[in-house]
Amino acid sequence: MVFRAKRDRFFIGFISITSIILLLSFLLPILFDPTLQLQDLMILAIVLFSVIGLLWWSTFSIQYTFLEDLLYIKGGPFRSKIPYHAITSVYATKNIWTGYRILSSKEAIEILNSQTILGSIKISPEQQTIFLQELEKRAPQVQIQNKLKI
Repeated sequence: MVFRAKRDRFFIGFISITSIILLLSFLLPILFDPTLQLQDLMILAIVLFSVIGLLWWSTFSIQYTFLEDLLYIKGGPFRSKIPYHAITSVYATKNIWTGYRILSSKEAIEILNSQTILGSIKISPEQQTIFLQELEKRAPQVQIQNKLKI
């Protein structure tokens, strides 16, 4: 079962503004340095499109997949495989700025586990209730905080 990430206006705005700032920071040398040659412009363009492409790919390709024995989380080049037995608890969080996260919304859940880098991962499934029901079926030992709807 595959779940897409929820995307809110705040996050799309944040990614858009970040992309514009990156674009401007790469365009300024082009506008103000008359010594740049075609080769320099090509390198700047490749770096610019690679960085912005990575940012957008990481943001808009997020999926959370329930496999037979693990939860597979991917967003762009970032991936996590969390066996169901390694998940201990799940709770709602609005703190999306710290920790290990593969999300695109302020309405996130944090999955505490013994498998990921910092012992937890923050995600934002679009259909949170159905996601939590599926997680509870596959990992009955998981404690789900009361604020989360099942």
